[in-house]
Amino acid sequence: MDGASGVRHRLISGATAIAVLAVLYLIGFHNYLLFHSLAEIFSVFIAFSMFVLAWNSRSFIKSGYFLFLGISFFFVGFLDLLHALAYRNVGIFEGDSGVYLTTQSWIAARYMQCAAFLVAPFFLKRRVPVAAVFSLYLIATVFFLLSVFDWKIFATGNGTGPLGFGGTGMYAVGVGFAASLFLLLYNRNEFERNVLHLLAAGILLSIAAELSFTVYPGVESPVTMAGHFFKIVSYYLVYRAVVVVTMVNPYRFLFGGLEQGETMLRKERDMAREYLYVAGAPFLVIGRDQIVQLVNKKVCQILGRPEQEILGRNWFDNFVMEASREKSRAAFLGLIGGDLEPLNPIENAVKTSDGKERLILWQNSPLKDDAGDITAILSSGADITEQRRIEEELRSKENRLVTITSLLGEGVYILDKQGRLTFMNREAERMLGWKEAELKGRSVHDLIHLHKADGSRGVPVDCPVLGTINSGKTYRVEEDVFTSRNGSLLPVALVSTPLVENNEIRGSVAAFHDITHRKRTEAALRRANELLAHQATTDTLTGIHNRLKFNNLLEMEMRKAHRYRVPLSLIMFDIDFFKQINDKYGHHAGDNVLKELVRVVFENIRKVDVFARWGGEEFMVLVPDNSIDSALLLAEKLRKKIEEHHFPNVDRITCSFGCAEFKGDRTIDDFTRMADDAMYRAKQNGRNRVERF
Repeated sequence: MDGASGVRHRLISGATAIAVLAVLYLIGFHNYLLFHSLAEIFSVFIAFSMFVLAWNSRSFIKSGYFLFLGISFFFVGFLDLLHALAYRNVGIFEGDSGVYLTTQSWIAARYMQCAAFLVAPFFLKRRVPVAAVFSLYLIATVFFLLSVFDWKIFATGNGTGPLGFGGTGMYAVGVGFAASLFLLLYNRNEFERNVLHLLAAGILLSIAAELSFTVYPGVESPVTMAGHFFKIVSYYLVYRAVVVVTMVNPYRFLFGGLEQGETMLRKERDMAREYLYVAGAPFLVIGRDQIVQLVNKKVCQILGRPEQEILGRNWFDNFVMEASREKSRAAFLGLIGGDLEPLNPIENAVKTSDGKERLILWQNSPLKDDAGDITAILSSGADITEQRRIEEELRSKENRLVTITSLLGEGVYILDKQGRLTFMNREAERMLGWKEAELKGRSVHDLIHLHKADGSRGVPVDCPVLGTINSGKTYRVEEDVFTSRNGSLLPVALVSTPLVENNEIRGSVAAFHDITHRKRTEAALRRANELLAHQATTDTLTGIHNRLKFNNLLEMEMRKAHRYRVPLSLIMFDIDFFKQINDKYGHHAGDNVLKELVRVVFENIRKVDVFARWGGEEFMVLVPDNSIDSALLLAEKLRKKIEEHHFPNVDRITCSFGCAEFKGDRTIDDFTRMADDAMYRAKQNGRNRVERF
């Protein structure tokens, strides 16, 4: 965590702590019992947490100080919990016994806490005899419990008894805490500064808490509340010290542990140096003065020189070829000065002892001192001499391909073993909009092969062109998508085959051609088929299902109703005196009435209801999962909506409705005839009404 973020973190933590204490303070004014319970529960939780942290870190914390403190607080937490449960009005311990137990458990917890801080320094450089310590604390706790419930040697409610609350007992606790603070400061050189400050502050606040409770003007007095706050913060500070020791910096919480840490670091450094020396890749460290400080065995092998002839000499003047010397030196100075990012590899040619040239690709990492200043550069390299020779041979062969591929009507590009483009013919340039010079040496998957044929984002592992390099197999893809330079998608048919030389895969060759025309033809055919399907199942005037489509849906719903034994109802209606509308206003007006009627009905039925034109001015509404009674209500609703609606030019119209409910043994003809019969009866009975079969 840097300085700014550290300050911000401390400010946020401080503000949060103040807010929590303020809320707790307000709770104390409104409900002291709740305040007391929360304060004690927090103390118990912190005490048990200290034990858990200290216990689980005992294997790598050499000093026993914090382990002893953690074990002690486990029993202190138990007594604090007993104190909280015995507090008045909690209701667990009734009468005077509860009052006495509250006082007694508080005194016992403070004695035990004080003893923990007094004895803990004894284990600064010693191991804790865990079994013995647990046994002693257990005996003390049992002794206390017996004294409370049987022997009556602790304080009673009025402060009398061998260990009285208002007598010398609490002053003795305060003196004990003061003595523990003296012991802590006496051994201050054994602690890190922040741990020492946390422990000292915790003990001081414990003293303040005991003084507050010794004064004790009353249960709910501000002084008593302040004592609880002192105790809460005291526990938390000691807990923070345990956290620093066991979690944040477990190897350096005591200065006595630094020597072991340094020894470990030296051992790890020697191991790292040994690893670098025998590693298969070349490693070297160059100081700010350009002098070689460390080389490994691989560097010696490449240069053909022993280690002593390389160390202590200027790397660039003695071991870098003159042609690339100044460029390499400038890159190094940029790294040392922090002006050049170490992410990009640097390539230079080194000179061997026999005067030959080896091409090395270096990855560089700055080494910094404690102040953060760059003192040297660690470089790890890869000898790419042979790789470059192969690339030159490939380039020569690719040049011969230019003439051949320029005559083809297909786009062709070639990738090396790393998936980088080495060649692209003119037809590929024309189709993709890229020039070969712009893509050469670049990994082109994320430039031209971004998407799959379905439009989803492509990944290298699914790329057929890259796949040929790994599998050695030829891929044929009838439909794929390339991305041109301007971002438009180009549908292509693609063939990718491995490029093999001397029985070794050197890359892949991809040939593709534009299938845009074919795709457009297929799309046009698909749209035509969709249009035909729509026209075959849709009423051209109203846009709703026609009779053919309705019969298909009706048959499906009847099967479902029969299988799952769910109700299914059918409403059939037509327009009363529709012929008179056509005769009086014309067929165009009649068509408008039909379309307006469809709109009104659609607004008053469910999405799951099936609405269709049966023929002429007759319509069907299929009502799934509804009985005949529900269908009658819907039909009556539609009848009223139509009767009250104003239709342009013709003003008002009415409709007659017939309803029927499906029975399992009926056919489609039976079912529709039932609705038709009911509708006919509605017409006979005066029209503009609803009848059921």
